[in-house]
Amino acid sequence: MLNTAEQIVSFGQGNLHAVAQSGEALASGCQDIARQVVTTAQASLEEGLAHFRAVTQAKSLQEALELQNRAARAWVERVVSDSGKLTEHSIRVAGQAYAPLSARFEAAIEAFAVR
Repeated sequence: MLNTAEQIVSFGQGNLHAVAQSGEALASGCQDIARQVVTTAQASLEEGLAHFRAVTQAKSLQEALELQNRAARAWVERVVSDSGKLTEHSIRVAGQAYAPLSARFEAAIEAFAVR
């Protein structure tokens, strides 16, 4: 139990520190996610341009259709893979942002527990 004004102020400062840590983790994580999205988009654009060049240079309609089929399959696989990576990263960022707050919740439960 918090008994003195000094303890209450100290506890409040701990809360503010936890909120700041959480915000920093969230901001940093969001920047990382944004970089990941941009990198993925750039790679997709480059692959799309390479595919377009290959299709326009195909010697026959059959070859163009085969190239298109392979590209479509690769695109679906890449989307599934990239989505999984983005989801994993987002979950990790959320966990990192929540950790300082969770610790403060536990401290509050201890501090205000009736003994």
